[in-house]
Amino acid sequence: MKFYRSMLVILVAIAAWLISSLGLFEASALESNPLDPNVSHVQQYAMRLTPLQTRLLELESLIKDENWSEVKSFLRGPLGDFEIRLRFLEKSLSLSQKGEASTKIQNISKYLTQLDASAVAGNQRQSLEAAYALTTTFDEVLSLAGASHTNPSQSVYSQSSLTGEPANALTQKTSSIPIETFLTPSSETNKQSPKTGTILEARPPNNNLEAELSSSPLGNKAIDDTLSTSQNTMDTNLSPDLTYIALLVLIPLTIYLQIRYQRKHQANQDKVSELEGKIEALNQDKANLGSALEQTQGRLVTMFMDLEETKPVAKLLQQRTITVEEQEELMQENDSFVQALLQQVQETVSPEERHVEG
Repeated sequence: MKFYRSMLVILVAIAAWLISSLGLFEASALESNPLDPNVSHVQQYAMRLTPLQTRLLELESLIKDENWSEVKSFLRGPLGDFEIRLRFLEKSLSLSQKGEASTKIQNISKYLTQLDASAVAGNQRQSLEAAYALTTTFDEVLSLAGASHTNPSQSVYSQSSLTGEPANALTQKTSSIPIETFLTPSSETNKQSPKTGTILEARPPNNNLEAELSSSPLGNKAIDDTLSTSQNTMDTNLSPDLTYIALLVLIPLTIYLQIRYQRKHQANQDKVSELEGKIEALNQDKANLGSALEQTQGRLVTMFMDLEETKPVAKLLQQRTITVEEQEELMQENDSFVQALLQQVQETVSPEERHVEG
C-alpha cells in the first residue's frame, strides 16, 4: 500500500509537469495576440450576449397572443440572469464607457420589472412598450461594446401598437453592425508555433463562466476578481526556464517528503505496538496477582476456622480445676495440634505464594 502511495505521488508530479508544459504553449499563443486584453474581454462578453437579441424577438408574439404565463416564464428563464450577464460586460468596458453602460443597465432592470408587472396585470400595450424599451436599450449597450447587429428586417415590434410611426423608422433607432466582424478570426490571432509548426489558437470562451459567478454570494466582487484574474493571466509573460526549474525542485522535494513521512509513520506504529505489548503484559500480571490473593484469602479463612476449634479446650480448662500434670499434658497436646496444623499449612503453600503473602 505504501509503495502505491509513493507511485501515486510521482504520477501526480508528472501530470502537473505535463499540464504546466501545455500551459506554456497556450501562454505563448496568447502573448502573440496583438489585441489589447481588455478589448478581447469586451468582444467575448458581447458575443455571448448577442444571441439574446434574437430571443427578445420572441416576446412580441407572446405578448400579442396575450400568453402571459409564457411571458413570465420567458422573463425568469432566458432573461433570468440577464442583468448579471450585462454586469459582466460593464466590468470589461473602459472607464469612459462604464458610467453610461451602468445607467443603461439600470434602465434595463427597470424595464424588466415593468414588463413583469404589466404581464401580471395583462396589459398588452404596456408590455409592448416595456419590451420595445428593453430591446432598444439592450442594443445601445451592445453598441458601446461594438457588437450590436440588429437587422432592420427582423424588427418585430409594430409601430401601430406603440406610437403609430412606420416600422422602418423604429428599427433605424438601433445600430446595425454585422456580427461577422467579431466572429471572423483575425489573421493575427492565430500564430504558428516556432517549435512544432502547428497553428495555435486561443481557447474559446467558457460559456459557463457567467452562470458560475452569478451563483456566487460575492456578487460584483466575484466579477471584478474574475476579470482581473483573466487579464493578469493574459498580460503575464511566463518564463519557461523558471517553470522547469520549479518543477525540477518540487518533484524531488515531494518524493523526499513522502518518504520521510512514511518512515516517521512506521516508527510511530512500532512504538505503539511496543506499548500495547507492555500494557497487555501488565494486565496479565495483574490478573495473576488477583488469583493468588484469592487463594491466600481462602487458606487464611480455613486456618481461622481450625483455630476456633481449639477454643473449647481453653474454655474447659477455665471451668474445672485440674492438676498440674493434667494441665501440662493438655498443653503438650495443644502444642502438638498447633504444630501439626502449621506444618500442614506450610506444605500446602508454595514458595511463590509465601512471598506474595509476606
